[in-house]
Amino acid sequence: MEILDLPTELIVRICLQLDPPDLLSCQLTSKILQDIIQRSVIIQYHCALNAVSADDNPNCSLSLSERLALLRRGSEAWKTLEPNFIQTIPVAHDPSGIYDLTGGIYLLGNYARLELHYVQLPSSPEEKNVWRTINVDRRVIDMGLSVYEHDLLVVVTTSLIFGTTPETYQICLVFFKFSTGEPHPLAREPRISVTTSLFERPAVGIEIVGENLVLILAHYNNPSRPDDRVFIYEWKTGRLKMSLVAQYHTYSGLIFLSESVVLFPNTQNGTLEFWEIPSSPGSVTPLCPRCVISLPQLVPGEMISSISCRGEPNPMGGNRSTRPFHPSANDAIVIFNMRVQPRVGMQHHLAMMQFGHTFTFLIHRSSLFKLFRAAPSTTVPWHQWGPNISRWLPADGLPTRWITTTSGQRCVSIMEDAPSSPSQYYLFDFNPHSVRVAQMEGAKAYMTEEDRRMVCTSSTTIDPAFAFAEEVSSRLPYVVTESKGHYAFDGVLLDEERILGIYTDPLDRIRAVEVHYFG
Repeated sequence: MEILDLPTELIVRICLQLDPPDLLSCQLTSKILQDIIQRSVIIQYHCALNAVSADDNPNCSLSLSERLALLRRGSEAWKTLEPNFIQTIPVAHDPSGIYDLTGGIYLLGNYARLELHYVQLPSSPEEKNVWRTINVDRRVIDMGLSVYEHDLLVVVTTSLIFGTTPETYQICLVFFKFSTGEPHPLAREPRISVTTSLFERPAVGIEIVGENLVLILAHYNNPSRPDDRVFIYEWKTGRLKMSLVAQYHTYSGLIFLSESVVLFPNTQNGTLEFWEIPSSPGSVTPLCPRCVISLPQLVPGEMISSISCRGEPNPMGGNRSTRPFHPSANDAIVIFNMRVQPRVGMQHHLAMMQFGHTFTFLIHRSSLFKLFRAAPSTTVPWHQWGPNISRWLPADGLPTRWITTTSGQRCVSIMEDAPSSPSQYYLFDFNPHSVRVAQMEGAKAYMTEEDRRMVCTSSTTIDPAFAFAEEVSSRLPYVVTESKGHYAFDGVLLDEERILGIYTDPLDRIRAVEVHYFG
């Protein structure tokens, strides 16, 4: 029996096991196979998901035809960077520096630090934008969201312990069901006391994936130079699985590579550390990272003053969303914003800010996870692992205040002087399929009046004279597209469906968000 003798339904199921290049080869071998593949909605949807590195969401009630139409329409809008609609959302309250953008939610803190305000971002021009409020009974330092996986909001709070000398503060985690603002029903302890501190407001890094919650407490520019602390909880039971104490100015951010593997940039050593999370609170706690890779060496007298990072979406064990598809977490790009400054005393902080330089580098989460799985026993120098799988960009003149600028394999940016000199925004796409399509369509290595795209597949080098002691070359391919319009945004953010333009007032408070919806 030959394959064409099988029922069409079985042929379709066999085809679904093939990658798109193999499906193309099949179409070249037989007119019958070509007709089956091109007429099958499920095969076309499979190919379209593969092209944009997205995962289907079985919770969605839409038909396959509707999902495919949405995916194709959104892909075309992102490719041309032409939004389906634009909508402005005013911000009426006085926001603090707390913010997040995930799961279709834009969240801002409140200046009084006792409330969190959020808005469900629109997916159609008819949707009304209503700000909602979650009240917290203690001062808010920061928060973490896991909307799609757990409907979870975790708030990090601080409160003075009365009668203590010197004054001491209690740092706690409070667990809310995000959709209701009530205590989360899966959290055995609605509030966890994490630690005490002599300082009211540590800087916070927090992410939740699966059963694990990772919390970093650090203190920037603190003359007392307190240690950095890392806590890893099984959030549903409230049990501590692992904790770390590190030298001041070591840790600030983290990236989940999987539910049990987390990456910490080490500012002191100029490295990326890969740690394994114990499987349960009673398991043996690792005393050191599983493996370590180095960032490019700096010239004498320079130091890394900060590294912020983010990879959106996080790996997830489940999904409560009703959206038909989501970017693949494994294929997502991870962004690192790194500030390099002169190694001088803290009293020269303003001079450091003036003479420092900022760099952005991007790597696929899957590439980082492959490095972890190789698990080298010694620290891997930059030149052995970095140039082929990363892309470094100079970021002086770009607003890096907001790290929520990536989603899936896309990244958005705008010039820092856009408020005074309106600028296009730029969308970088690191999807290999997007690069191949742009090359096939004749995109150049530079932009033209006819084509607002350019493709970069060659190696580029960061000037090492002022920062790095070794060549920092990188060659991760990408396509970049500039917007048609010019905008006076103070910054731009990105989620899987939208670009958000941020407007601030003279006091640097966010006053409006302009939503550019692509799908």
